[in-house]
Amino acid sequence: MLKREFSELTGFYPTDVMYMAIENAYMAYNGSKRDFCRDFRDNKDGMAEAIAERADRSHASVMEKAGLLMKETEELKKRLERELEWRPYEYEGDVKESEYQAIARSPGVKKLPVSEARKRVAEECGFAEGSVIVISETNRAERNRHGQIRPAGKFCREPLWGSTDENYIRFDASGRSYELYNGDLRIV
Repeated sequence: MLKREFSELTGFYPTDVMYMAIENAYMAYNGSKRDFCRDFRDNKDGMAEAIAERADRSHASVMEKAGLLMKETEELKKRLERELEWRPYEYEGDVKESEYQAIARSPGVKKLPVSEARKRVAEECGFAEGSVIVISETNRAERNRHGQIRPAGKFCREPLWGSTDENYIRFDASGRSYELYNGDLRIV
């Protein structure tokens, strides 16, 4: 019997879990679908209550199993993370975080506002000031023992300036990304 047929004959619209219990009871029932639906509707000999109770137990069992599976999945994810041995990774060619921090700690180096950083890039590198977009962060990454790389957050990389040979500005211009680092212009 289809769920739609059952609902038409009883006026009862069961959940999927409840209908599974109804279907199991119907398969064990000796009689026609009309008789079954009438007996269910009338709760003959407590039939509807017994089916509802079985459905509740079944639902509780499914939820318990789902909870256990979710817990097991989380444990497996943790084990996989340990197995893959993810470690911090910095992209080749980019200024390393330790180098950026060394400049930031240098005496006389100050953080630049974006407008001043754009002006410095234009003066030092020859880009049109209006085409310079200052980027104040860079991607962190991790690499596993198989060489796979994944994103792992961001590094704050505010523009820094002490002199023409002690500076850091990350920026985009003319469709490319650059780092101005201690007077050297790098494509990243």
